[in-house]
Formats: sequence, C-alpha cells, structure tokens
Amino acid sequence: MKLLLKKGLNQIKISADPVKKKSCYKEVMVPTKARTIYRSRLLNTIQAIIISAFLLIYPLTACAGETNNPKGEDKYVFPLNNVEWKETSNPYWWNEGVHFTMDTITYYLRQISENKSELYRQVKKATGMYVKNPETGTGKFVPDSAWAVEQPLLDGWITLVDKKVYYEPSWLGEPTEQIVLLYDFDLNIGDTFYVAPQVDNGKSHPYIVISIDNILVDSEYKKRFNFVEPHMQNDYEFYKFSLIESIGCDIELFHTFVPRFLYNDMDPMPPYYTLLAVYNRDKLIWNLLDYLLQKPMGE
Repeated sequence: MKLLLKKGLNQIKISADPVKKKSCYKEVMVPTKARTIYRSRLLNTIQAIIISAFLLIYPLTACAGETNNPKGEDKYVFPLNNVEWKETSNPYWWNEGVHFTMDTITYYLRQISENKSELYRQVKKATGMYVKNPETGTGKFVPDSAWAVEQPLLDGWITLVDKKVYYEPSWLGEPTEQIVLLYDFDLNIGDTFYVAPQVDNGKSHPYIVISIDNILVDSEYKKRFNFVEPHMQNDYEFYKFSLIESIGCDIELFHTFVPRFLYNDMDPMPPYYTLLAVYNRDKLIWNLLDYLLQKPMGE
C-alpha cells in the first residue's frame, strides 16, 4: 500500500465500514480540480438537454393558434386590438342650407380570436346654423354647445389573413355574409386595387399603386402604398389615397368600402369624413397634421 501511495495514486483509499467492520470497500476519490471539471461538464450537458427540448416543443405550441395566420407578421401590419380611429365629417346641410349637422366618429376594435376582431362605432353629433353679421355681411357656422352622443354600436367584423384586411358589415348586430377586401398590404407598384368591390361583383372602380414609400408611425417607419385612378394620375388630389401599415387608409377608415363615386350632382352626397388621429392602447400614434408635414422616406 505504501508503494502505491509513493507512485502518486493517493486517490485510492481503503477504509473500513463503520457499521460492518468485517467488510471493506474501495472508495475512489476524485481530486478537487477533476471534480470541478466533471461538475461543469455535467451542468453543461443538462442545460443542452433542456434547451434542445425547449426548441423542439416551443415552435409547436407557439404556432398552434396561428393556423389562419401562418406568417405571424400580419398582426404588425394591421393590429387587431386596442386601436382607435377618430374621424370628423364635413358639415352637411338641411333646412335650405341654414342648419347643419357634423359628426365625430370613433371606431375601435375588440379582438375575439387570433385574426378576427369586432369593430365598434360611436358617433357624436353636433348641430348648428349659419350666423351672419349684419354690419359686415360676413358670417360663420356656429355649432350648438351640446353634443348628442350615441351608444357604441357593433359595426361589423375585421379579419386579417396574409396581409389582407377583410370587412364584414353588421346589420343590427348580425352578420350580413357580405365580406369585402378593405385593405391589401401585399401589393407592388403597378398592381390594381378595387375600391368598393361590393358594388359590382368585386370589380368596381380600379385604383393602381403608383408608388411605395415609408412613413413614420409611432417612431417606426411603416410601409405606405400610394394609389390613384388610372385616368386621373395627373389631375385632382380627390382621386388619390394611401394605405399605411398599422393605420389603414389615410383619408378615412372606410374609404375603400363606401362607393362615393356612384353619386352625381343630382344625388344626395353622403358626408365626407377626415381621419384626424389613430390611437393604440390610448397612445397617439398618428395624427393628420404631423402626417401632412412629414417627408416620407423612399422605398
């Protein structure tokens, strides 16, 4: 035994069992440095097993509820929850043009599934009249001090699939089974988008994408698709609009749905609305003034 110890094999120790004195066993003692290395490798192996199991299981659970939205990026193109659009109408007249009514509308979404939300509308109405100064002959339109606020109504359903936003109107809280493509954020320059397709079997009033750039929305650049009527490219601004990721249409929420072009001079024109602001979780992320003053970044 002394000879073995002299040869450096002091890690081998023979000791007697304190209970069973007659039996002996060999106990292999690992040196301190080797024991540290062994423990480190063991921990690394356990960590590797845990990480590997997580990487195998997580994609299956993460994608379990996204069968209708396989890319997973659509929700960043058009959020479906905690978003509000605030719009105001131009005054529309009654009683021989003396009295007017003006609406302020708030739309907001309540998510009910992975890629579908309920769309609610709340309207505030103000009436007023034209007041003329007899001395100067000039006048101004003065709204009443009181606003009539309607209860929020279910306006329909918004569905998002593959960067396309679909709208299904509600009639007295019930589905109409009329689903239209409201926005398309997967277009290229030169592509055609049909406004108010519900009017003529999905092929009504074509607009084309004339350019694509980027606009600042809540400190992040979002893609903007700029449209114009094919035969009006060099004419009126009235025939132009844009779609902005996370915002929608820069004119009003339903600009692509309302068939305003069907009206002529003899028809009663519905009031036009102007998109004033967009909020996400009560935070202002877009407003008309900053948008008009902003210089877009190129594609």
